Amino acid sequence: MGSYDNEEPTSSEACYKTKETSCSNIALGQFILLQGRPCQITRISGPSTATGQYTYLGIDLATKQLHEESSKASATDGSDQIVQVLDLEEWGILDLEDGSATGIDEKGDVKQAAILEENNLWTRLNAAFESCKGSVRGLILSERGKNLIVEMKVVTKATE
Repeated sequence: MGSYDNEEPTSSEACYKTKETSCSNIALGQFILLQGRPCQITRISGPSTATGQYTYLGIDLATKQLHEESSKASATDGSDQIVQVLDLEEWGILDLEDGSATGIDEKGDVKQAAILEENNLWTRLNAAFESCKGSVRGLILSERGKNLIVEMKVVTKATE
């Protein structure tokens, strides 16, 4: 995974940006926190008829371990089940080289990121970058000063 760290941080070290969302808004392939770790959802079950909870199974983006966790009741009224979704940054990709990318963030700062070795992401990024059919954007997971591209998209003038 390039320069992204495979070490599992302790809960006091992990500092992912997240936002709460209703479980009904979660889909397979989305990126959420499970047991304090950034994961891509591979299975969703629920809601349970007894508790209304959903259960999520996901693959840790760094360690490739499986994590499972159930949703929690909303702090506001307790009726809605919620989950912590990773709040990913979006960068414009400027260059690709040897499994990593150079990108520009929303503030105009140029930064480096490793590329997740899943879902043919390197191949898809490279093909989109070489085709020049639009602006190639990377969705970035940042933690402890390290950046990882976890997904990509191409934005054309018609879709901006």
